[in-house]
Amino acid sequence: METRSWFRLLSAPEGTQLEALLGFAAARRAHYPTFLLVQHANTAPVSTAEPRGKPSRDDRGPSAEEFIAALAPHLITEATTDRWPGADANSASACVRFYRLEAQTARTLARVGSLAAFAPPLPEDLCILSNDKTPWLVSSTRANRFHLQLTGEEQRALAKSLPWLQLAPESDPPHSG
Repeated sequence: METRSWFRLLSAPEGTQLEALLGFAAARRAHYPTFLLVQHANTAPVSTAEPRGKPSRDDRGPSAEEFIAALAPHLITEATTDRWPGADANSASACVRFYRLEAQTARTLARVGSLAAFAPPLPEDLCILSNDKTPWLVSSTRANRFHLQLTGEEQRALAKSLPWLQLAPESDPPHSG
């Protein structure tokens, strides 16, 4: 297995850039078709039921209820835990939901508008898993840190496909949960 290295995203992708990054991830055969999102206990609970006609939080993206409802058919499992990729050592327990990563869920994630927008009341700490089930993309919204763990081939493919993506080698990788 090829060695992976950690890189920090110098800015959180937004809009079409976020859509392109998520599309790249969904299209890659090197990824385990799973991502996770975290709902912290100290944020308002979000039901996985259908939304009840509540308006979107604004024109930039879906309300938390709409977002969770759109992802609900793709839910694999959920668990309450204090460990997930990107969690720090002092993280309190949270609901961690695992979903299938496919074109439709990538589009739903992109509707949020920015990697930095995965914050309450929306679920946060988006993590996309690699084929070996290790983190590929890790976001820690509360720390405003976003990372990719890449093989050399993935780094070259990203540079070719998404030349605007600015990465820096990371000497302090995120906690791997």
